[in-house]
Amino acid sequence: MKQFVLPKKFEDRGRGVPFFYNDQYLSNGKFLIKKDIVKDSYKHCMPTTINMPDLNRVVPTELPPKRYIKTYRLLDHEAFFVRVFICIETGEEAGFCEDFVSHFEINELFGDCSTNVFCTETMSFIVMPCRHVGLKQDGAV
Repeated sequence: MKQFVLPKKFEDRGRGVPFFYNDQYLSNGKFLIKKDIVKDSYKHCMPTTINMPDLNRVVPTELPPKRYIKTYRLLDHEAFFVRVFICIETGEEAGFCEDFVSHFEINELFGDCSTNVFCTETMSFIVMPCRHVGLKQDGAV
């Protein structure tokens, strides 16, 4: 299984801790990633007095029904680029931060625009879509 390094640019420094964590996942508030695919994950689990949110409430109980495929469309959105994914069955589009998509080598996601939770097939990476980037079904994304 491939392991990933979490670069400093993925840290959320505004909260007092760079990553929230529990026994299975690390999160920067925009994505969750399983600890077992993060190289030296213990380095990101800093002890703190801040109450950690319940990360498991975001994790789907089963694989979401719709499959979204990465496209070649890249949109400029404020401070970052957005990679467009499209659902082959419905034509719905969802956008995700290109930094995350390229770093974690994401080519397909499973999800539903109505739930705003997308994950890889193994549920090792969970991400929230970017909102209001001019996509089809943008009101739901």
